[in-house]
Amino acid sequence: MSHSFWLKLSVFSVLFSPLFAYGDVVISEIMYDLEEGSDSGREWVEVFNGGSSSVDLSGWKFFEGSTNHGLVLGQGSESLESGGYAVIVANQVKFLLDWPNYSGTLFDSSFSLSNTGETLILRNSELADVDFVSYIKEWGAAGDGNSLTKDSDGNFSGIAPTPGSGSLSVSSGSSESSGSSESSSSTSGSSPVSSAPTFKPKIFSYAGEGRVVTVGADTKFSGEAIGIVGGELINARYIWNFGDGMIREGENVLHSFKYPGEYVVVLDVASGEYSASDKIIVKALPAKLEILRGIDASIVLRNKENREIDLSWWYLKSGASTFQLPENTYILQNNEIIFSSSVTELPGFASLSLLYPNTSVAVSEGQTIVENQAVKSVVKEVVAPKPKANILAIVPQVVVENEEPPSPEIEANDQLAVASMATDEGSDLYKWLLALIALMGLGIG
Repeated sequence: MSHSFWLKLSVFSVLFSPLFAYGDVVISEIMYDLEEGSDSGREWVEVFNGGSSSVDLSGWKFFEGSTNHGLVLGQGSESLESGGYAVIVANQVKFLLDWPNYSGTLFDSSFSLSNTGETLILRNSELADVDFVSYIKEWGAAGDGNSLTKDSDGNFSGIAPTPGSGSLSVSSGSSESSGSSESSSSTSGSSPVSSAPTFKPKIFSYAGEGRVVTVGADTKFSGEAIGIVGGELINARYIWNFGDGMIREGENVLHSFKYPGEYVVVLDVASGEYSASDKIIVKALPAKLEILRGIDASIVLRNKENREIDLSWWYLKSGASTFQLPENTYILQNNEIIFSSSVTELPGFASLSLLYPNTSVAVSEGQTIVENQAVKSVVKEVVAPKPKANILAIVPQVVVENEEPPSPEIEANDQLAVASMATDEGSDLYKWLLALIALMGLGIG
């Protein structure tokens, strides 16, 4: 069965199943975000037995991060006595380094608590839900040295951590209450106050599981909302934040990531005054896919990556005809798929292409998908400057009377300079210069 089914079942069982025997064991304290140093292996969760009799915790599970984590006794006894506390730690060695004076019951496990909030479930040996807490950082204890601690009213708040001790008391129906002295705050004839946990009505959202997707390919994201009565929430509003700047609305949406990377995808669900959120991690990776024609007009897809690739709703295109691959079509790592022409009904002698679900071309025959995804550099055209126009300035020769004629050497030099200019400027200009020389000769004579 799907994960969403078990999520619905666990929420329904916690909200509407009677709390008996095991139900008196509750999560009483959560250290999820330490003030100094790394949180790795140093997080812990405290549980309290508020029942009238001891409870054997052997075989119990701590559900976190979609995993049932086992409990291994580190010190103390697996039987948690009435009114007793036990601590479930991510790493026993690191916990005892932080709390060297702790001598109570200790269970070693393996988990990592979210610093922004998540749902924690305590399950018995039959995997029945005993207690759960859906904490968020807004409750407090977000890296300030405090822990989330439960009070007698069933509320959590951030106060100084006290692993192995607290203010909770055994429920009024326990055997210990009959022998205890009357509380100074109680009044005659008043009924005892129960310390059983109280749950405020709330809804839950589910964004699915974290996944690896292909860059450029549309991926289907399906959300679920569970109402306060345990069933699916009708007419809820679904808002998806894909972490790449894109926001989409809808219970089922398609989205593609344009660049490789890890993205935090958040689903917000709202219905009236109630709201809830869930988040998953999506890793977008480029792919190496090839498409080519088989010898019998079949189409061959090759995966040259060391990972499985989801090809749901992609298209095979041959010429102008297309064939859409059905949902849940996968190609294994370093493997290939052969599609028969009798299935695709595509022409056997036309150009081949593999299209994304949005019908844009992913890869053509003779290429790979990563080649098409390469970032192309922008080449600027260099325009050579236009040559400036050559302007000929003609200076008239002024003849002064009684001026001595120039020497033969000067005249020869002038003629050579003019001849050189005539050669550079072209034949037409050369004619004008010859005429000018003739005029100068007349003037000298």
